[in-house]
Amino acid sequence: IDDEPGNLISLQHLLSPDYHVFACEDPREALGVFGDEHIDIILSDQRMPEMLGTELLEQLKARNDDNIRVIVTGYTDARDLIQCINKDLIHRYVMKPWAPGDILTLVRESLEFLDEKRKLDKLLAWAHNNAPKDEGNAPRLLLHARVADGAALERGASTDASYHEIADAPRGSYWRGARAYAASAHGVPD
Repeated sequence: IDDEPGNLISLQHLLSPDYHVFACEDPREALGVFGDEHIDIILSDQRMPEMLGTELLEQLKARNDDNIRVIVTGYTDARDLIQCINKDLIHRYVMKPWAPGDILTLVRESLEFLDEKRKLDKLLAWAHNNAPKDEGNAPRLLLHARVADGAALERGASTDASYHEIADAPRGSYWRGARAYAASAHGVPD
């Protein structure tokens, strides 16, 4: 989403060979597309006449949080960035002008991150339904994973904890360790 058509054309040209791209100049149009389509990654300009990118992302997140949101802007405004972080609105913040290779890497890595998040969410849902209950009838889950340096990392978490509270380790290590344990011990579905 960008009110500058040239930026949209450049991004469409760059991304459309590998991805289905919806390009919108107007944030209201983007809200309509988001209502009709399943969108995995949202790249939004921050400063647009109709609405700030942070305002748009806040509305989109309220509708569906199962996506990656990225602000792409030519302005460095600490207040905007702090608002985005505090409200968990963005996965990344990209400065203009951007390099094509950086955008391609960002999209690829963001899709990998989203896939891992979805798998972990599925594992947590499974654990919520299958984990032993404690005295308060709250499911309990202990994830055990091997991190990149080989050290054991253990963390107990209530299954209602957010993904970010559980996945502090290097990307993927929780999912790989938890998935391997759950599959071998409990036959967790893929």
